[in-house]
Amino acid sequence: QMTTDLDSQESALAAAARFELHDPALPEDPYPFYAALREFCPVARSEQHGGHYIVSTYADIDAILHDADRFSSRGVLIPEWNFPLGGLQIPLEIDGEDHRLYRVALANIFSPGRIKRLEPSVRETARRLIGDLVERGGGDLIPGYAAPLAAETFLHTFGLDAGVLSDLVRFKDLLIRGGGDSREALSESSPAILEIFSDLLARRRVESVTGSDVMSDLLRAKFGDRPLTDREILNISVMLMLASLDTTSSALSNMLGYLVENPAKRQQLIDDATIIPNAIEEFLRFEGISANGRLVTKPGMVGDTAVVPGDRVMVLFGSAGRDEARYENADEVDFHRQHIRHLTFGAGPHRCVGMHLARLTLRIALEELHRLAPNYYLAHEQAIERALGHVRGVTRLDVRFADA
Repeated sequence: QMTTDLDSQESALAAAARFELHDPALPEDPYPFYAALREFCPVARSEQHGGHYIVSTYADIDAILHDADRFSSRGVLIPEWNFPLGGLQIPLEIDGEDHRLYRVALANIFSPGRIKRLEPSVRETARRLIGDLVERGGGDLIPGYAAPLAAETFLHTFGLDAGVLSDLVRFKDLLIRGGGDSREALSESSPAILEIFSDLLARRRVESVTGSDVMSDLLRAKFGDRPLTDREILNISVMLMLASLDTTSSALSNMLGYLVENPAKRQQLIDDATIIPNAIEEFLRFEGISANGRLVTKPGMVGDTAVVPGDRVMVLFGSAGRDEARYENADEVDFHRQHIRHLTFGAGPHRCVGMHLARLTLRIALEELHRLAPNYYLAHEQAIERALGHVRGVTRLDVRFADA
């Protein structure tokens, strides 16, 4: 077992050598493993997927994220995968000046003011989903609330019909949850995904580019002094789809999983909804939802370990959030914790472009659930299941609702 008996540098190094994000020993509780890494080998070597370093401390991860010149974002996933359009994901895997210009092109789409205008539709969706669950007396909060809330928000931003959602969800599940054995299925699914966005792009170009949806925005956007190409627009669309459909719903699923198992903490949110924004930041620290890769482009050091061009490095955001050197009582949730500077949205030039939309969705989700149906509990002993991959989250959360 990877997560037990890691009480020496030798045992921690041996576990690190076997480290694989999709290891079935990890999903339920990877944090003892992360703690052993931080204590005994903060920069360790995994021999999986051709070999890569795994970095576990807040300080080392923060330094890597701020040094984009030395640590390239090309190949942000380990194991690597073939992006549907070939090449690199925009702007996720683009470095330097090109990355800056793509971020400028996307700035208006994800500005705080633009995101705030989505609040009424997101809140309406949340209320409808909660109402459906309450009417049934309960159900699985992941497909019944967390996943569709994030998904419908994405569909609304693009103006896509709900009929395409099942294809999109299947594709992102293959990528983020599936591990190495799903790569063939990913390739087979790619043409259908590209067709969805290609058809939408063609419609928007014919209709007009004056609309307020993201595809219309992308048609108006400029990379420097030129319009984005169709290939760039499709690339960005798929990247945004993957981020929206999994990262936000997984973050929410982790929050709901914690709250259903910790009713005293849940009561704090019920009693005072004004603490929800800070609670969200604390949850994002406590349950970091992803791990990303970097490619070394220049010789240097990570902690006490020398790295050379061509080395791959995985940064464990989930470990950074529990780093005792950064956070007092790091394994405890404190909704009143001050100065939470977590790395779940990244840091440096690649800080998450969609973080304002994610925060809006998460805030509304917790506000509406604890206003309309706060008294929920696990339906049975096996009601909660988790998965760990490039994004960690609760995959099953069967609950029942009690009368207030």
